[in-house]
Amino acid sequence: MTGWTYYVSAVVAAVGVVQAVFLCLILRSEGSRAFGANRWMMLFIAAVALNLIEDVAEPLVSADMGGLLDLFFSPINFAIAPAVYLYFLEISGNPSRRPWGHFILLFVVFNLTAWVVTHNGGGTVWGGNIRSRNLLMPFAGVRSLSR
Repeated sequence: MTGWTYYVSAVVAAVGVVQAVFLCLILRSEGSRAFGANRWMMLFIAAVALNLIEDVAEPLVSADMGGLLDLFFSPINFAIAPAVYLYFLEISGNPSRRPWGHFILLFVVFNLTAWVVTHNGGGTVWGGNIRSRNLLMPFAGVRSLSR
């Protein structure tokens, strides 16, 4: 995306973030009785807002940092489905006794992403162009390990 369409999408994303903050404040003010269900809706809205923040921040950073933004914000997507599921469980009157169990995949993906960013096959992520390195499949270019 180049030109004016890039700026239009960034403005739309920024407006979406402002709306998300406003909606979370409204849900928070509902009171303690509604907070049981609203906390999961607020988590869902926060996850979507973080995806929009990535869209706003992308044109403001370099290509190297853009790759790191992708690696940081990608695991946030794994919080969306459990938040919606837990919200519907809560409003149906059957709240989950162990809601953290629904977020195990989020924690695993976030930790794997952090490991990939910090280790990068013995190299440094901050020193060069992150998009030119194959972070997720470091041995993709190797023909054979045994000669």
